[in-house]
Amino acid sequence: MAVPVTERISLSDEDLVYRAVRSGGPGGQHVNKVATKIELRFHLGQSTALSAEVKARLAERFPGALTADGDVLVTSTRFRSQARNRRDAEERLAAMVREILEPATPRHPTRVPGRTKARRLATKRQRGEAKERRRPPRPDEE
Repeated sequence: MAVPVTERISLSDEDLVYRAVRSGGPGGQHVNKVATKIELRFHLGQSTALSAEVKARLAERFPGALTADGDVLVTSTRFRSQARNRRDAEERLAAMVREILEPATPRHPTRVPGRTKARRLATKRQRGEAKERRRPPRPDEE
């Protein structure tokens, strides 16, 4: 079953590999017997659902999710059920792809208004003068 991302885009099963492994952390005997953690591996390079530009943005935006092979790895241990963790991993992968579908708007640098800069410098000058008045006079200034 394909993972829907948007109305037009869905990630096919050929590009997804699921692996159930044992979860870490506390949990008693249950956690030692059941493999509820899901590792979802998305083959980014061979996927035909995404354009090359979108693939590049995905790799750039989420470098920590990339493996050495260039696959996107999403893990889920939020739930105690393997099926719910599988759905959670699929939803997280779809959210990652949706996030980078729209290119980020470039940031236009802004300048500090002149009045604000002047007020800051005046305040600094006043503080410096107040501290200077607290000092004892220098021997050469008497």
